[in-house]
Amino acid sequence: MNCFCCFHKDDLNMKKQSGGNDGKRTAQQAAQDVKVHSCRSWHQRVSIVAGAARGLEYLHEKANPHIVHRDIKSSNILIFGDGVAKIAEFDLSNESDMAARLHSSRILGTFSYHAPDEYAMTGQLSAKSDVYSFGVVLLELLTGRKPVDHTLPRGKQSLVTWCVDSGLGGDYPPEAVAKFAVVAALCVQYEDSFRPNMRTVVNAFQSFVESATATAAATPTKRTNYLFTPHAKAVAGICTVIQTNTSLCCKTLKHVPTNDPIELIRALAVAAESSVKNSVAFLSEIKPKHTSNATAAAAISSCEKNLKYALEDFTEFWKATGKDVKTLAHNYFTCKKTLMSIMGYHWTCLDDIEDKSLLKEMEIGIGVGKNLSSDSYDVFNGLNTIFKTFGIKVKLNEEDTSPRPPPLSAYYY
Repeated sequence: MNCFCCFHKDDLNMKKQSGGNDGKRTAQQAAQDVKVHSCRSWHQRVSIVAGAARGLEYLHEKANPHIVHRDIKSSNILIFGDGVAKIAEFDLSNESDMAARLHSSRILGTFSYHAPDEYAMTGQLSAKSDVYSFGVVLLELLTGRKPVDHTLPRGKQSLVTWCVDSGLGGDYPPEAVAKFAVVAALCVQYEDSFRPNMRTVVNAFQSFVESATATAAATPTKRTNYLFTPHAKAVAGICTVIQTNTSLCCKTLKHVPTNDPIELIRALAVAAESSVKNSVAFLSEIKPKHTSNATAAAAISSCEKNLKYALEDFTEFWKATGKDVKTLAHNYFTCKKTLMSIMGYHWTCLDDIEDKSLLKEMEIGIGVGKNLSSDSYDVFNGLNTIFKTFGIKVKLNEEDTSPRPPPLSAYYY
């Protein structure tokens, strides 16, 4: 059997009905196949969740009397052999218990699916409580994660923050995913008055089903979403340690044809050095048009001199990094110190320029080299984190290994 989506396989529990299998299973039971079967497509996922939404809408707005389910979760969604999904009660065998539960104010259900405010209260739960729980199921469907995963770092354990399930492999319409996420986000609003009713949710998913059906009927074209590739993950593992904007780092490394983190780190420094060379060339080009302004000409010449010093530092940097990761790790402090010096030369370029027009011109002209040099420093400064991310078990030497000048006594007889 195929799986509903990459749901977790913990706490699988479903009351089996008599009268044959009939292809019935739960979303969580379907997750048992995740290791040996591919997950359902975007079209199938949307169709399943639309069916579940219609079932919950019936309970809330069409059943007489209206019913609050109070235990909506992925294991209470039955998936039939033809892909049809229906809302189920956790235990369908005891009708008297069912009636008592539906009219009780006692908190039931599963903690990880409860809205935080309702769970803390002891009053009557509402249809909007079901909507919140259904929103958590939507996030499970979108991400392939548990509602709460205590194995993750603190702050990432709750599913309220999510990203699209990589099991889809990029084979989905981005616009539809964005709308799907909006519906899920509305369902899990903290204030119940901000959550939509199930009729609104059903209408939204009906449009998703129609769109997905039309897309599935067309000749499929295989698309690969770069964000889910090993290369993108490798680049992210490098660039996320940067303290400010990571976009220049990601853009620079995106086209470097390797997933090796050490080679990516080197490539970023190569790009920084190349950009500094371009900065020196830029300063040489603009110098003639500022010869009439002695102050501007002096500032440009001073900056040009500083950036040439920075290029000399790059030569020392490459000597320190060596050809392998052990050499780089041994000279780690020296590499970091040299990159800090390169950054300093860039800042010195701009410190004493009072002419705003000239300052803007030079910031643009040397900006890429300055920013890439800063990014390279941040990467080396966060090298411990990067090594942990990629499982590189090499200790970084925090002692200065740069050549020391001879003692003063060497200059005297």
